[in-house]
Amino acid sequence: MQSQTANAASGLPQPPRKPKNPMSREDCMEVLLESRECAFATVGEDGAPYVTTLNFAVAGTVIYVHGAREGTRNRNIMRDPRVSLCAFTGGEIGRGEGPCNTGTRFSSVVVSGKARIVEDDAERSLALDALVAKYAPEHAGKPMPVKAAAATGVVAVEPAAMTGRRR
Repeated sequence: MQSQTANAASGLPQPPRKPKNPMSREDCMEVLLESRECAFATVGEDGAPYVTTLNFAVAGTVIYVHGAREGTRNRNIMRDPRVSLCAFTGGEIGRGEGPCNTGTRFSSVVVSGKARIVEDDAERSLALDALVAKYAPEHAGKPMPVKAAAATGVVAVEPAAMTGRRR
């Protein structure tokens, strides 16, 4: 993982300078493992963010998302690999004595890095196995239908920066 200074030079999106209630890298990884969805942002053709909600899984230090092999997300990644994603857990409302003492309890992680389309069959299989283990654990370890696996697009994100916060 590069420093924020190196990220600024590479043009990657920057995390907040001083997040309130910052989390350690280990705590950030825990949130990624527990979270069910992420908001996944790519750079659109016009330079504007293009955000989709996706399921994702972590294998080692790589974050994998899956979906169609073709489409706006993948075209954006092929043109400009810079991405950012945000995942969170919680979301319960904590009520206080008045309107200014009411807030949402959550843990969130923002990751920025570079994405690549996974072409290698072994890596695609690793990613799909991680996704099945996370979202359908009753099917973990079962063979993936070859035709379905081949038709599934997989994107790998190598995190360059990761920040998290709790409230």
